[in-house]
Amino acid sequence: MVFSVPSPCSLNLRIISFRRLALGFALSMPFTLCGQTAVMRAHMDRNAGESTTSPATLSVLDAKGTSTLSDGFFSLLQAEELRPYQVPMRSYAMGSGTGKDLISKNHLLPKAQWLLIDKRSSTPLAQGEGIPDAQTFIAHLKKAGFRDLVKELRAYLKEFPDSLEAHEQLLNQLRQRGERAAQRYMGIQVETNRERLDRGDFAGYLRAETAREKTDLSKARPLDAVQDLEAWAAFAQELETIFQSGEWREIDFPWVRGGRALDTASPTLRSLYRRWQPAVEAALQRDPAFESFWDLWIWMSQVQGGKPLAPLLASLKPTPFTTEQWPPARVVQALFSVASTQDDWHTLENLYQAQWDDDPHPLREPAPKNATISGALQGSGQEIRAALLDQDWTACLAPLLESCIRSGDTNQADALFIQALDASRWMALPAKAAELAKRCGQPAVAARWSVSRPTDSR
Repeated sequence: MVFSVPSPCSLNLRIISFRRLALGFALSMPFTLCGQTAVMRAHMDRNAGESTTSPATLSVLDAKGTSTLSDGFFSLLQAEELRPYQVPMRSYAMGSGTGKDLISKNHLLPKAQWLLIDKRSSTPLAQGEGIPDAQTFIAHLKKAGFRDLVKELRAYLKEFPDSLEAHEQLLNQLRQRGERAAQRYMGIQVETNRERLDRGDFAGYLRAETAREKTDLSKARPLDAVQDLEAWAAFAQELETIFQSGEWREIDFPWVRGGRALDTASPTLRSLYRRWQPAVEAALQRDPAFESFWDLWIWMSQVQGGKPLAPLLASLKPTPFTTEQWPPARVVQALFSVASTQDDWHTLENLYQAQWDDDPHPLREPAPKNATISGALQGSGQEIRAALLDQDWTACLAPLLESCIRSGDTNQADALFIQALDASRWMALPAKAAELAKRCGQPAVAARWSVSRPTDSR
């Protein structure tokens, strides 16, 4: 086993290129939606190290009106010896549409049963009718390619304790285990962005990439002290280790971009982040444009209830080596979320205007001749274009228009709205812009925008 050592520069390029991948799709419309999401999944696998964690899926088919088999497997997978394998399970009901599809696709008899289905070939690797004992099922899992990666990585680190890649992979594996355990104790299920993509919600994927959604924990059961430690102690200890060694500066943290935001419910993690956030701030003083540091700082801040961003930003300045946007886009998004004064909004107007002027934008790209993109999506080409237009609206034009309105520059807001509408011919834009203007206390602007249509000049 060979592990390479990533540099902060290579990590930054990897993150930036991944985030720009979706925007590049706007210029490659001959791809089908299926092909595009497959490419996106491959990039997510490479960046998050998830491609080897689940070589197969457990599919459980229950008799109609019961969940006996599913409940039994759920209990089995919680057994101490099975937890390391992180087996994904899907339940189906006999007689349902998905249940019938499972039976038809795998040429099964219509009865309660389970299958371990290979993710690559979609063929059953093992199957049965009753619930096997733990050791028998572990044998099936190992034959299917499941591994206890945490155990393997820890053994490797005993021999090679300085391996950055091994520490990074161990941290990511422990993060996934912590998320699963926390969800189980809290009684909730939080969808990751990868899972959105897997079920074909490309628009939802792009929205989540643009602006992190807050996880609703209002219906979650609180973690008691024992549950908190059982879920997060191993992850927290590994994170503490790499912070103490300083290795964290050269390690990527994909969970701060695509993980489940459950950390607020954990006293263990809140305390850990409070202790180490000053180290992240010190690293930003040296490399203020490094997005991986910013992602980590913003994650830590949100978990603690929102640490003020403006004082930190005021203490930083770009270095001679800063080639990307300053401040970074994620920082601008964070500033937008806490803006309150007219000066704040005027500053944000300038920042978002620079993004609008300097970067490529689907909303500024001419639509196909004599075409409009409406809310009724037809075919993968229109679906992908509509998703990209919606992302561009969320990421740049909407906050730019809001910043213009709240800073008192409604003429500029009008000009930008008409520019985007005439270029993109996106018929969802007037309603979205009108709703934004209404929210900003500008009913006259909202009324004007709501009836606007693209200029028929082509």
